[in-house]
Amino acid sequence: MKPVVQFIASIGKLFELLGICATVGFIAGAMTGILLTLYAMDISPAPVLTATEIWQVGLLVAAVIAIFLLIYLWVLCRYTFASIFMPVLLNCLLTCLITVWLVNLTGLWGWAFFVGAIVGILVGSLLCLFCRYFAYQFRA
Repeated sequence: MKPVVQFIASIGKLFELLGICATVGFIAGAMTGILLTLYAMDISPAPVLTATEIWQVGLLVAAVIAIFLLIYLWVLCRYTFASIFMPVLLNCLLTCLITVWLVNLTGLWGWAFFVGAIVGILVGSLLCLFCRYFAYQFRA
């Protein structure tokens, strides 16, 4: 049990260093990957989505995950709704759309969790950098 606790603590320290944007991106990407993997398990040949279906699946999954994350951050983590609404929405939208597109492009339906997690961390980290850059630029 002790190694499991140490592993979880090390992951917690990693997300503490990455910031809230990367953590939200990771959660959105991982959840998208789980949903895509479960969908692929239900269909015997690997699914191939059209461009319209990629948009539909990406937007639907982004909406559901954004609602979940908004409730989580607003109610449980006590962030103000105005401070998290747009960042969470943009992060989920970008992460989910890129994850669905990338998984469909590469055919890695069984590895969609890992693809989504990596995409989420990268998108979240980029959004953190943009926020820091623009906050620094527009500081009075």
